[in-house]
Amino acid sequence: MVTHGHGNKCIQVPVVLGTGATQHLICTEIPLKPRAFEIKDTKKKVRIISCCVGGLVHEGGHVVAKVIIDAILQKNINFKSVHDCKPDKDCEGLETRIICGDLRHCHVKHRTGLHPL
Repeated sequence: MVTHGHGNKCIQVPVVLGTGATQHLICTEIPLKPRAFEIKDTKKKVRIISCCVGGLVHEGGHVVAKVIIDAILQKNINFKSVHDCKPDKDCEGLETRIICGDLRHCHVKHRTGLHPL
């Protein structure tokens, strides 16, 4: 995928039909075990399985086409976990919160199915 000016995206095929921009929100609930205290980093990767052009329509002298993409989304989440959390008093009587846990990660792989762009 190549980005042109103003954030428009262009998918390269043997013949460029046009450029445009679209966005599809894919929501997946990811339970982090043990529970997360802080997300440190997320890395995302998209692997396109197949891509085709279909649904050609003539609108106002222009040809409009749908690009259908089947892809796998991968997300790796690095986070701090919480094992023990308790309030404590320091030497001056001020309340302090102590949180103990490990650095963990969660890897999620999600197939998008066929989504028209």
